[in-house]
Amino acid sequence: MKGVVVKGVQELVQAKFGTDAWERIKRLTDLKEPFFAVGEDYPDQLTMALVQGASQISGQSTDDLLLEIGRFCVSKTGRKAYPSFYSLVGDSPRDFFFHIERAQNFEAQNNPRAKRWFRCEDTPEGGGFVIHDLSRTGLCAGFRGMISGVGLLFNVELAVKDRACVLRGDPECILEVRLP
Repeated sequence: MKGVVVKGVQELVQAKFGTDAWERIKRLTDLKEPFFAVGEDYPDQLTMALVQGASQISGQSTDDLLLEIGRFCVSKTGRKAYPSFYSLVGDSPRDFFFHIERAQNFEAQNNPRAKRWFRCEDTPEGGGFVIHDLSRTGLCAGFRGMISGVGLLFNVELAVKDRACVLRGDPECILEVRLP
């Protein structure tokens, strides 16, 4: 998982539940990391352990927290961590996702350890696009939250429809995003 997401978990917990809650989660998960670098990759298991710890501390379901974390990561943590990038992402949610896809493809060409997290394509009938979540992490609610967070950036509510999901046994998650 990209560090911006793990950092987003930390920032959301601290903003919503307080620093003491974050310290309790760190103890629950035996977290040794002194900080999270937004550009680094961290094990998916670490992210899930932190989310489960936050769920235990807050009483919220992991899916509800993942939705919030996804929105927070895009609209707050990512925006703060990558201000130059955010200024170049275009004028619509579609532009945002296709721009990130191009950036991750460029990174993958130049860094053999880089992962491609998703792939986008326009819907044949227009009016939306499809995102293939290539991470296969099972953190589907977080990905839907990120899509919602992109909508927040552009002040639009995006309709998201699940076409396929790894949690249902599909090989990847495929989400259809409808633009208003």
